[in-house]
Amino acid sequence: MYPHGLAPQADGTGLRPEGLQQILSARYSQPGTIAGLALTASATLMQISVGAGAAAVQLASGLLVEVPVAPINLTLAAAPTSGSRVDIIAIAGATGQLAVVSAVPAGSQEIGRVTVPAGATKGTDCTISSDRIWAVLQGASQGIIATWTETTAHGTQIPTSKQTLATLRLPPQPSPRLVECMLQSCLAWEPGDGSTLWELLLDGVVAAAFEIQHTKYWDARHVHYRLSLTAGVAHTVGLTRAPWTGSRPAVFGGPYNGKTWPRTMLEITDLTVSRA
Repeated sequence: MYPHGLAPQADGTGLRPEGLQQILSARYSQPGTIAGLALTASATLMQISVGAGAAAVQLASGLLVEVPVAPINLTLAAAPTSGSRVDIIAIAGATGQLAVVSAVPAGSQEIGRVTVPAGATKGTDCTISSDRIWAVLQGASQGIIATWTETTAHGTQIPTSKQTLATLRLPPQPSPRLVECMLQSCLAWEPGDGSTLWELLLDGVVAAAFEIQHTKYWDARHVHYRLSLTAGVAHTVGLTRAPWTGSRPAVFGGPYNGKTWPRTMLEITDLTVSRA
C-alpha cells in the first residue's frame, strides 16, 4: 500500500481512505473518547448535553476513524413506568452522528451511559454512569486508573488481626498493560519501633508482601510494585494490612493539631503496554 506522508503520484497512485484507516487503527490499542465529550444532564428537559470533543471509532477490524464532535443536545425517550432503563450514547464512525441507543451498533463507539429510572421527567432525574472509555494510543499511559485513601481517624489503634483495606476494580484493558501500584503508609508506632505486614493481591491472589518499619514519628513510607494485566479482562487489586512486630501502632493522616498529614493510600497508575 502507498505510504502515509508522501504526495500522490501523477498517475493517481496514493493513499486511499482505507489505508489511512489502517494506519489510525494501528496507532490505537483501544478506541474511545480522545478528548472532551462531557455529558451534562438538563434540569428542565429529558435531555443530555454532549460537549465538544473528539472520538476514535473502530469501523471494522483493523479500520479506525477519528471523529470531531460539535456540542449537541440529545433527547431521551420517556421514562419506563417501573424499574429503570440504561441508555447508551454512541457515535457512528461512518457519519459522525450521535444517538441514544440500547446497544452499540457495529461501527459505532460508546461515549457514555445514562440510567433512566421510572418516573423521570428531566435529565437530572437520571444518572450518568459508565466507566469512561478513553482512546488509548499504543504504548501510551492512561494515567491514574484507581485509587484508595484510608479515612481512619487520628489515634485509632489498628486491629491485631489482618484487615482487608481495599479492593479496587480495574476495567478491562485494551491491551496487556503494565501498571504501577504505589502504597503510601502513614503510621506512627507508639512508643517505639515496630512494623506492619502488607499484602498486595491481584484477582484475590497475593502478588507481593511488604514489611514496613514504623517509628514514633509521623512519617510517610512508600512502596512501589509493578503488575502485568491481561487484556480484555476486568481485574481487581486488593490490599491487606496486619501488625507484624511490637505493640499496635496508631493510625495517622489528615488534619490533626493544626496540620494536614499524609494519609495511607494505594494508587494504581497505568504505565504502558506490557511486553511480559
